[in-house]
Amino acid sequence: MLRFTSDRYEPIIQAPVYVGADIGGIYDWLLSTTPQTQLDGAPRPMPQGKVLGGGSILNAMCWNRGGQDDYDTWAALGNPGWDWEGMLPYFIKSETYTPVYSADIAREYSINYNPLVHGTSGPVQVSYPRFFYPQSTNLFAALNYLGVPTEFDPNDGSSAGAAFVPSDLDPINQTRSDARRTYFDPYVSRPNFHVITGQHVTRILIEGVASNFVVDNPTPGGNEDGNGMNGVTSNEGFGFGPGGSTPALDNSTTARLLRRQSPSTSNLRITGVEFAASASDTRRSITATREVIVAAGSLHSAQLLQLSGIGPSSLLDSFDIPVAVDLPGVGNNLQDHCLVGTFYPYNNASYPSPTQLTTNATYNAAAELEYNTFKTGPWTAGSPNALAFNPLPLITNNSASILSGADDQDPTEFLPAGLDPTLVAGYTLQKQSLVRRLAETNVASYEIINNNAGSLTLA
Repeated sequence: MLRFTSDRYEPIIQAPVYVGADIGGIYDWLLSTTPQTQLDGAPRPMPQGKVLGGGSILNAMCWNRGGQDDYDTWAALGNPGWDWEGMLPYFIKSETYTPVYSADIAREYSINYNPLVHGTSGPVQVSYPRFFYPQSTNLFAALNYLGVPTEFDPNDGSSAGAAFVPSDLDPINQTRSDARRTYFDPYVSRPNFHVITGQHVTRILIEGVASNFVVDNPTPGGNEDGNGMNGVTSNEGFGFGPGGSTPALDNSTTARLLRRQSPSTSNLRITGVEFAASASDTRRSITATREVIVAAGSLHSAQLLQLSGIGPSSLLDSFDIPVAVDLPGVGNNLQDHCLVGTFYPYNNASYPSPTQLTTNATYNAAAELEYNTFKTGPWTAGSPNALAFNPLPLITNNSASILSGADDQDPTEFLPAGLDPTLVAGYTLQKQSLVRRLAETNVASYEIINNNAGSLTLA
């Protein structure tokens, strides 16, 4: 496994109180969107984990699944096995769920769970903080007044409504249960498992495809570490594995064919990967004896495939990248939800607030001592646990008009010109599906996140 770096168990990573504080730091790729026409022509940041464990190091620790209808629609669009029933066994397998520790807390915050949809022996610890901000109950009451229900269990597939969601949180020491600590640390001593940090994969090696001069050769003065903006860089080559070091690279192993996608690409073999410490460093390679798994995140996985010659031929040709597989979908159809913060000046001083941790040094010192001593108190609570996924008909009286306008919209109106017809067809099917489903009261249209500090985030 090749990764840029690894964290050092810093409190900013592990303590829930610091949720969000490490975004924009040394473990973030510091990427941004292109300038957005409808947002004052300015770009917006897109946090991505640049560390062993990826985005699970940076995220808000909320542990909630999508709605059953979302997964069933994946399958209906031609992806068998990706429906709710197909995914649920893997959701269960991934977690060890610990119910909330207090029956009174469970009643007050409407925390319930269905044991049939939760795991008890998976790697990720899923539990609840040892401190609850009471503002959450006000949010639920207000949404209930508007007709938005409070969900019984936000992870049972019926996610349209309000809920206090669990966290990827160790119930004993109240620290983040991220991918590094759950999928790497317990297995570090395996003789067949090695991680090299301080390196970037530059391309996948494909037998039968011409080399790419642009990718294969060092670039003096190039983007040294791949960051989207000027950020802190590190080329430290930490070696993880038996004895704390990575064995010397062996390029003598002969690669063998594992899978072929179609007769049109049957002459192609994935033989390994090429990597380097930075854009200006010498390329090195590792050959694969079984398979190469690309798991570089939603953005970098597509980029890596394209750099390797797998993607839209028109794009690859424009960068003089030899085409291995003309696959128009690579790098297209990214779907994400933007965050919009809404701020209002009213706060009730009788309610505890996370802002007290930054404005009252005495209060924060006491909270830190409580956390370090007993693993309880405000430091256990990353603020955004009270969420609501609101169905459109329950949140506005204009839902029919909104959906009618969306239904009349040409699917290509906001798509780039010259897009492959297969992609246009895919976008058309997705839009038709969304318009139909968003008319239902059991399908969420957007998310409300309560930060307990006088603002709500819409996503």
